[in-house]
Amino acid sequence: MQHVSIEAVETSPSDGGADRRRLSDPLNAAAVAINHYELGPGERLAGLHAHTDQEEVFVVSEGTVTFETWTPAGGSARPREEAVTDGLTTGGGTGENGTGDEVTVRAGEAIRFAPGEFQSGTNDADNETTAVLAFGAPREGGAVRVPLACPDCGHASRRPDASDGETPVLVCPNCDGERDATCPECRSEAMTAVLADDRTAVIGVCRDCGAKVWA
Repeated sequence: MQHVSIEAVETSPSDGGADRRRLSDPLNAAAVAINHYELGPGERLAGLHAHTDQEEVFVVSEGTVTFETWTPAGGSARPREEAVTDGLTTGGGTGENGTGDEVTVRAGEAIRFAPGEFQSGTNDADNETTAVLAFGAPREGGAVRVPLACPDCGHASRRPDASDGETPVLVCPNCDGERDATCPECRSEAMTAVLADDRTAVIGVCRDCGAKVWA
C-alpha cells in the first residue's frame, strides 16, 4: 500500500498552463498514470491531443471543465480504430477535415476518452479554480498526436517532438516531414492546438502573444 498527501507533491506546469501534481511515482503506480490538476480561469489541462494506446479518465472534484473534442474526417488518431464519443458531446461543428464538439463536466462527474480520441479540457470560469484528477492506462500511453494536418501529405495528425535543447517540431507519422512548432510571431514554444471558434477546424494558438496559426 502507498499513501500520499496531494498537497505535499511538488507542482509542475502542464502543457496548458495548469498546476499539475504527478502522483504515479509517489504512489508507486506502475500500470496507470495519475495526475492532479488545478486550473485557474482560462487555463487548460493541455491542448487538443490523443494518445494512441492510452485511455484517459478525468474526475472533476471542484468547479467545471469544458472538454473540446475533435474527430478527424478519417476517424481517430489510433490506426484502424474509430473514435468513440458515447453520445456525450453536443452542439458541434463539422468542417472539411473533421468534427469539433464540446462537453461540460461538473464537480462530481467524470468523463472517459478512448485511445485515439482528441480532447482538451479548459476552465472557462471567470474567477473560479477547478480541480481535476486524471487517470491514464496504461501508464506509458504510446505516441501522442495533435490534430494538425501535415502540410506536405495531408495526413490528419502529427507527432510533437520537443527534445531537450532543440526547437520543438511537429513530425508527420505518414511522410516523416518536420515543421517548426514555435510561434511564427514571437517564437514562443507555448503553442496549443484548440478548436476554432466555429468548431469546424483546429488551429494553433500561442499562449504568450495570442497569435492564431496553422488555420
